[in-house]
Amino acid sequence: MTAWLEINGLEAGVAFAAFIALLLGSRLAPILPPGLPSWTDGRRLSALPVAAAALAILTLSASETTQFLTIDEAGIIDRLADAADRGVTIWNMGGLHSTMLIQVPAVRLAQAAGLLPDTVQAVLKAVHWLTGALFLMAAAGAMASLAVTDRTGTPRDRTGPLAAVLLLAGFLLPVSSMALKTLNYDAVSLFGAVAALCLACRMLEEGRPAPAWWQGSEAVVMAALAAQEKLSASPVLLLVCVLVGVAHGLAAPDRPFRRAVLATLGAVTTALLTSLATALLVALAMSGEPALAALAPTLLLGVHEPLVIWILAPLRFLMNIGEALLTVQERLWISGLALLPTLAALVAGAIVGVRLLRDRRAPALGRAVERLSVPAGMAMLLGFGIAGLSTVSPVWAPMEPIPGGATLVGGINGLRLHFGAASHAVHLAESILFAYGVFLAAIPTALLLLALAALARPALRQRLAPRRPAAIHALFGLALAAPLLLALLGTPTFQRYMNIPILLFILTAAVLAFDVWALLLRGTGRPIRIAAVGVLALLVVMEIAPFRPLYAAFRPLALSYPDPDRPRPGHPNFSWTGWGEETMLAGKELARRCAAAPDGRLDGVPCDGLTLRPVYISHWPSSGEGGVRTVPSGIADPDSWPDGPSDHYVINRQSVVGGILRAFPPVAPEFEVRYRGFAMAWVFRGDRLRAAGYRFDPYRTVPDPVTARMETVEAYGPTATEAGKPFNPQPDGSSALWLRTSSRLHPGAYALLDDIPLTSTVAGNSLSALVPRRLIEAPGRRWLQVIDGEGNMRTDPVPFDIIGGP
Repeated sequence: MTAWLEINGLEAGVAFAAFIALLLGSRLAPILPPGLPSWTDGRRLSALPVAAAALAILTLSASETTQFLTIDEAGIIDRLADAADRGVTIWNMGGLHSTMLIQVPAVRLAQAAGLLPDTVQAVLKAVHWLTGALFLMAAAGAMASLAVTDRTGTPRDRTGPLAAVLLLAGFLLPVSSMALKTLNYDAVSLFGAVAALCLACRMLEEGRPAPAWWQGSEAVVMAALAAQEKLSASPVLLLVCVLVGVAHGLAAPDRPFRRAVLATLGAVTTALLTSLATALLVALAMSGEPALAALAPTLLLGVHEPLVIWILAPLRFLMNIGEALLTVQERLWISGLALLPTLAALVAGAIVGVRLLRDRRAPALGRAVERLSVPAGMAMLLGFGIAGLSTVSPVWAPMEPIPGGATLVGGINGLRLHFGAASHAVHLAESILFAYGVFLAAIPTALLLLALAALARPALRQRLAPRRPAAIHALFGLALAAPLLLALLGTPTFQRYMNIPILLFILTAAVLAFDVWALLLRGTGRPIRIAAVGVLALLVVMEIAPFRPLYAAFRPLALSYPDPDRPRPGHPNFSWTGWGEETMLAGKELARRCAAAPDGRLDGVPCDGLTLRPVYISHWPSSGEGGVRTVPSGIADPDSWPDGPSDHYVINRQSVVGGILRAFPPVAPEFEVRYRGFAMAWVFRGDRLRAAGYRFDPYRTVPDPVTARMETVEAYGPTATEAGKPFNPQPDGSSALWLRTSSRLHPGAYALLDDIPLTSTVAGNSLSALVPRRLIEAPGRRWLQVIDGEGNMRTDPVPFDIIGGP
């Protein structure tokens, strides 16, 4: 590994593979079918400076990707690596379908090759990064292709630089890094959705007469791959189906509405066939394994649900039902009932679209969109965003209770975001400001200035050589209207949940600002134009670099947050508050301190044998580096935990903000992990925590004893164990058991052994729990129970026998 870049051979390999794919894409551009994303529409990106910049950006993006696991991907990879699951648990929840198409064969091949578990994890993350990078290239290429449709008259020699700027903006955007660097739902859904929108809009803009029946299918396939990956991309699939129908209807010389209806239904059929092919290929990849039997009951649900899963958003958030409707059986009913109304709405949308665009006033409407989208959109972003950043204080319930007047507050992962508003109307207004504040905080300053340059277009309209398609302006406006729509629906509006409009905004803004930038540099030599792109890239890198490796906690230079040194329970900010990547940073810092210790001892403790124990679920696979090893995440008991001087506990900001821990330690940490002056994780020694009287006490909600819904434990294991003998032993000495309940659990649910809470991990209606060794030393019958405070549910106790006598 090169110390200055923190990149290993696997990461360097995938970055180089992406670079080769980029070069091949540019060289194959002249022979690609019309409408497919091409980087340059005939111009090769073979200039040495551009190639060097692309390789540098790809290397920076891939750096440290395989060296950490965040909370979500730790659970996802564990399930992919389990032959009895292979990700079926997540598939049944309605997501990750496209990723499983690639990752299930990858994990089986890696395990068949005899790779160690940490190596398998690294390989899966590398495959995910490379997959996401290819989808991102397709998105940037599709945007460049839309920007130079036949109607724009853009000179060929200006297409290459535009594609380079889009690639630069896409790879350096923090939300893109989050999607690429974490094996999660975001990469395919984010980049696939943007690529699909651009392809559909290009077909609409070109207006070719009588397109063949299959034209537009590439956009639909891309949108279907995105929608079956994550709920947030489902509306994009619906919009793409409508746009394809409208494009076919407008190109028909006669009977345009009939052609639009047929093309829309054809697009829906293509989407269904794409999801069906995905399901069958995933099932084939699981052949011969027990996971296939678990996949079979929901195989067909995954075929049509991407078209109708959008209905769950208003049900879950706007109607305040929470996650109660996420069982497979209820989703089958909901999706089945919503399918026909969805088809009717798509057909109606296509008919209305054809009617509007065939109207003689359509050109005037297009010119109005071009004139108003940028100033109105930027006014909303800056006005609402700055107001939100300066006036809104987000908090989580139940740590900060919801005032009685604000009743409709969307929930996620057992928490409910609110603003302490006394009425729902005020809460809704602050939700909108918060959404735009998050949007604004996710954009690097240099890219925001690039977007602001687009405001100069109206004044320079007569001097600008190309005329960008109206679809570019429409997508720009749609991206900046999305936070408003999401806030009104009560859905989560943190940056990861708005990554599609954020990326769409950056790419469309780059296209619109590029013409202004090119006009200012007209008459200069090519080296100056390339240098200008290089300066833009350098400014972005300098601003985001302090937030490596994941860039999730990024904030612009002008923005700071309160409580920089100490978190408060229930008080997030406008940026990400940690996902577990801090464990790797803490481990590397601990290893560096050991390497600098002249006698091999750190504050009197031998470095050989130091243990890193992350409280927030996460993993640093490089266990043993510099004498530091990591153990599985989580604290098994508030009072019983290793407290030696060699035990080092990592507490990140999210573990306190999100209620995993009730209180922050009252003792000074050994050191902190800071992102540009803002502390994101703290490392404490176990003996000093114990001496300060600290307890790892989680914030747990409990069901109401009067109104609690009683459920049953359908199965659990083991049902008994020998006294003093660990079962399913874990590296920290605890034992692991599992329970399956009759209904879906919220992420905050946990198991009780008698009256003692156990550290628990939830997946659907299943729960795994860690049992400290001290709880199984004495023989006797004990009782297991599942508590779900957020869902106001508890199960009847089931026996757990500890066998053995004195």
